[in-house]
Amino acid sequence: MSEIALTRVDLAQVGQTKRNCLKVIPVERDKTNGNPKSLERVVVGSVNGSVVCLFRKKNETQVAYKTPPGKPVEVVFLGGAVGSICDKVFIASDNVVRGVSKKGKHFFAFETNMAEPIRRMFISGVEMVTCGKRTYTHYHDCVQANHVVCPEDILDVVCLPFQSAWGDRAFTAVLACNDNIIRVIEASTVTHEIKLTDTPVTLQLFLGDGGHNKMHVIYGTKTGRLGLVDLPQKDPRIVWEMNTSSASAITAMTCYALTGNEGRKDVILGKDDGRIEIYVVESDDTVTLRQMIQSDESITCVACGRVSNEHSDDIVVCTYTGWVFALTRIAEGSVSNIGPPVHAVNAKVQQLKNEVTELEQKVLEERNRYTEMISKEQDGSVHSYLPTFHIHESFELNKVTGYYILSISLVLPIEFIVVMSQVDIKLVDVERNNAVVGYTKPKENEEFRAIVTYRCQSSQTRVEMHMRVDEGEAGSIMVLIVPDLKPECGQFRRYDLKHLSLHVRTHSFDASRPLNTMQITGQFSLGEVHAWLVGCLDGIPARVPNTQSVVYTFQCLVDGGSQLEATAATPQLMQLP
Repeated sequence: MSEIALTRVDLAQVGQTKRNCLKVIPVERDKTNGNPKSLERVVVGSVNGSVVCLFRKKNETQVAYKTPPGKPVEVVFLGGAVGSICDKVFIASDNVVRGVSKKGKHFFAFETNMAEPIRRMFISGVEMVTCGKRTYTHYHDCVQANHVVCPEDILDVVCLPFQSAWGDRAFTAVLACNDNIIRVIEASTVTHEIKLTDTPVTLQLFLGDGGHNKMHVIYGTKTGRLGLVDLPQKDPRIVWEMNTSSASAITAMTCYALTGNEGRKDVILGKDDGRIEIYVVESDDTVTLRQMIQSDESITCVACGRVSNEHSDDIVVCTYTGWVFALTRIAEGSVSNIGPPVHAVNAKVQQLKNEVTELEQKVLEERNRYTEMISKEQDGSVHSYLPTFHIHESFELNKVTGYYILSISLVLPIEFIVVMSQVDIKLVDVERNNAVVGYTKPKENEEFRAIVTYRCQSSQTRVEMHMRVDEGEAGSIMVLIVPDLKPECGQFRRYDLKHLSLHVRTHSFDASRPLNTMQITGQFSLGEVHAWLVGCLDGIPARVPNTQSVVYTFQCLVDGGSQLEATAATPQLMQLP
């Protein structure tokens, strides 16, 4: 199967973004040929609180409207009446949901009763679902209908399309939770828990509407696995689960008819390592990788539509640093219309070069004036300004390779990174890592056993490191991140390695295998036992469970996959088989 010829077209840079903050606004299509009556627009929200609506005209990006800055935009979602075009934009910031029409007019504002910011949102007709860190709330026509508190963090949410054919089935939502479980909620009751081998971070209705029975949900995990679950009212099941092209987290997902596969929609993924993957859906609902495109930055959102050309579909991508670009196909015979005339481009480029030169000169003058002012004032009456920057980071154990993967992304170019480890680590070469790596031998009796420096290339904003560690010894990895900023500054990050750092959480324990049992009794509380387990193992909730007993099951990634089951119960029992 041949690949699709895609060309990257940069649309805009809007500033740092979060997941689920970009959508393509659909327009009415011609019933005869299926083409939109006008180019579709892109709406994107950024961390500075501003929402920008973009469209293409004469091969240039135009701004339809832009809202004033405010609190960070957490979610952008499209809504509308059931059965009509979903062209109304709903924005979640803090605990407030605002509605903006396609022309930029505010028509809706709803302050929820949540005591924390909205992290995830789903809207269908007059039904609205908002999720905080662990709370799920369903509103019907802005009136609270259902509420559930989950035992673990909620990472994503979707709702099954409401169908009268369901009979007595209540409004049903699907939650991806941090304890490797997909929870199905009907009204205010958790009816099913689908246990996975990895943490689901992204959910999407299969084929955009739940598939043939409207109850299929596709999910992506932290280690790059893709799966499909069937969620009928009784006996939900995992249909299939597979590896993707890399073990990086799937941070964005959409379903769209991109490749013309017999009229069926395709599955398009965006990953934390910058990969965009296109999967073709087969007749048996399995998927096959069609194409992979590599970007240099972490992907936060993907969407599809006809943004740059009325006759071909585009993949619209947003990165962590705020770049919005389209992967577009150039229609046959339209090569001459790819861009404006050459003389117009040359004039524009020269104008931009002059403006950049002028700005660089102004910045240099102000920097010299600032340095001179600081050096002259010795009495402390003038305080120097220390710039701040945000770090997008993840430190995860890869279950396939057994390596810890540390990824660091900045909006700014990275100058260098220093890694200092209190335990022995071995760094593994990463194919796409362009940084120059330098090793420093620690002195005797020094706190750190390994010191490594990554000197980054010009304009590099992301660094990924793979580390191999040994179990049995606990310690911390200290990381100093220094961006290319004046005055120079940096931030420290700390990542803890626990004694059983190569054990991963599972949902089953094979009691037929040979095992050893250790029992500890004494005058201690369940909270103390829970703290001991948290200090030894990853994947255990920080909050003490509100139960009389709790069981955690783990499996080691080395030593033949040995098992560990920890049972804690009040008043005085803990078992470690």
